[in-house]
Amino acid sequence: LRCDHNRYLNGLGSLAQCIKGEKALAGLQINHAGRFAYVGGPVAPSAVSAFNRTPRALTRREITTIQKQYARAAVRAQKAGFDLVELHGGTYESFFLPEILKKSQRAGYMVSLAAAIKKGVKVPVTTAGRISTPTRAESILKEKKADLIGLARMLWVDRDWPEKAREGRD
Repeated sequence: LRCDHNRYLNGLGSLAQCIKGEKALAGLQINHAGRFAYVGGPVAPSAVSAFNRTPRALTRREITTIQKQYARAAVRAQKAGFDLVELHGGTYESFFLPEILKKSQRAGYMVSLAAAIKKGVKVPVTTAGRISTPTRAESILKEKKADLIGLARMLWVDRDWPEKAREGRD
């Protein structure tokens, strides 16, 4: 799924329309594959090795270009009919550090990161990471630690999770 060129607008528009047809808001996550890109010469903000590959460090000018590309991708998503975009901030290489592996077993393990980001920005912030019950999700929102809850595994395991949340069932 790509949004880095106008040639993808029709497909994105179809996807947004399909999502909205199910009475849901359509959101598109924007990311940059960086050091994890499956290309001959991956790039990243720094030349830090991950998974036995060392990317080329980006220049300041290249970073500025990527920032502009993010903005253009967000506008493109809006033109395609999406209601929101999410800027992905993955730290995949840190997931294999022993302290992160241990922390990631706890419910809501990334909420503190979202709360810290939320203090410094004026746009809605999403959090995710083992938020398995509607009660936990609601408490995160009430405590203003995040504005949105991102769900993946919970929806794979229980497609009725949103309905249960609406009905107040954990």
